[in-house]
Amino acid sequence: PSLDERVTALAEAVALMSRAGITGLHEASADLPALEAYAEAARRGLLPARVRISMRQPPTDEPADVVTARLVALSRSYGVAGLEVKSVKLFLDGVIESHTAAMLAPYADRPGERGMLLWEPRRLVPLAIALDRAGLDLHVHVIGDRAVRTPLDVLAAVRRHNPWRARRPLLAHLQLVDPADLPRFAALEAVPVFQPLWACEDSYIRELTVPKLGPERSRWIYPLASVGRTVPLAFGSDWSVSSVVPLEGIETAVTRVDARAGPGAPPPFIPEERLSLPAAIAAYTTGSARALGWERVTGALSPGRSADLVILSHDPFAVAADALSDIEVLATFYAGRVSYARPGLLAAADLRPLSQARAIVVPNPADSR
Repeated sequence: PSLDERVTALAEAVALMSRAGITGLHEASADLPALEAYAEAARRGLLPARVRISMRQPPTDEPADVVTARLVALSRSYGVAGLEVKSVKLFLDGVIESHTAAMLAPYADRPGERGMLLWEPRRLVPLAIALDRAGLDLHVHVIGDRAVRTPLDVLAAVRRHNPWRARRPLLAHLQLVDPADLPRFAALEAVPVFQPLWACEDSYIRELTVPKLGPERSRWIYPLASVGRTVPLAFGSDWSVSSVVPLEGIETAVTRVDARAGPGAPPPFIPEERLSLPAAIAAYTTGSARALGWERVTGALSPGRSADLVILSHDPFAVAADALSDIEVLATFYAGRVSYARPGLLAAADLRPLSQARAIVVPNPADSR
């Protein structure tokens, strides 16, 4: 596709997100064409949302300083007004279902096989130290429990070598977490980024995932509540792999049942890992703002922060948990300007009932420090 076609597609994607109530987004794995499209869309004023971008870096044998210099140059070139290009995406492993996720113990259905790490620690540690020293954050794809442990070990090395800074290392997906690693997230200031829509029993989990882990380890699939007791969570979608709608993710996080399954859905999947509604909302607001370094700018409604907010058709605290995904986004505001509104909503007659609406304000983690 041409640059114009990529820009048009990107603008349509952001419009889709605005309709879902999203005011800020994280591009998780941008290659050069994606960077070009974001920068051009920002120049044309087509991004009514706060944007953070992670640059994709495949495994390489190049020296750490060479890779870091190239990424720093890209960051400076494409970090135009309205875009932050401040992190680097690394894929540490694959997925459980194809036996490519990196595991601490062998797969239940393939004794002796533990998957693979795509980055050898001897390459990963010096690169992480160099990127951190240059002010770039890590954003790491981790599925298996060995893949989760590896960047925690890397972060420990980074902290030993580099002075403290307000870094935001993101560990994304976290499908299987060894309970021994739970306290390390807080100790190392690592940010757990879950996709809550995946934290339920569907045919994929039931037929392809659990048989490869066995019942004991399957207890630790997407442990939202266990990790959330140690450190603030951030929630994302992994769109376009799965739905971008936060209200669907909130419902699934609260119920551990697929928000889109309807009648006859399986029972809650590992119900002890369900979140409270305030915790699920916080993961999409204050938690995600903190994950991207925006906690003093957005994520909560308070004087001095950006007017990034949504108007919902119903109070989520007044509906059943399994009806959360039925709530409609009536309007989305980014920096005080309407980025989406249901047709006719902004007529004066329609705004009068909104004067009786209750604002749901989630405390900002920056306020508690």
